[in-house]
Amino acid sequence: MLWVMRLSAKLNLFLGVPNVGDKFLPAHLQYLKSFFRKRSMNLLFPLSVSVSTVVLVFLAQKYKAAADAAHGVSYALVSSLLALAVLEHWFMVLPLPSERLWNWALGGRRALAGMNFRSQKERAS
Repeated sequence: MLWVMRLSAKLNLFLGVPNVGDKFLPAHLQYLKSFFRKRSMNLLFPLSVSVSTVVLVFLAQKYKAAADAAHGVSYALVSSLLALAVLEHWFMVLPLPSERLWNWALGGRRALAGMNFRSQKERAS
């Protein structure tokens, strides 16, 4: 399930979505921006979200009708991972800048990277 949804996300990024997440690429991977297209939506997106939502509903029904706890837990785990993958797909097209959602994490990381750079620079001199 995760492999299929990861492949779907990669194909949707390649075919074009509004939020490609190129702001998260480090400097040495900036060339990857050339592989992403910014479009309002592509034809694969509605198909991939619709099919995965139908599968999610099917898995949720299987979870409710599970005969024992082991099967119930396995259906719950797979359906929750699929729900997160569907949410990830929607974040690619919703008009929400993902940079704002993750600013708190990137700010600390950039500050830490700056401290490491300065400490290496000081060591060299």
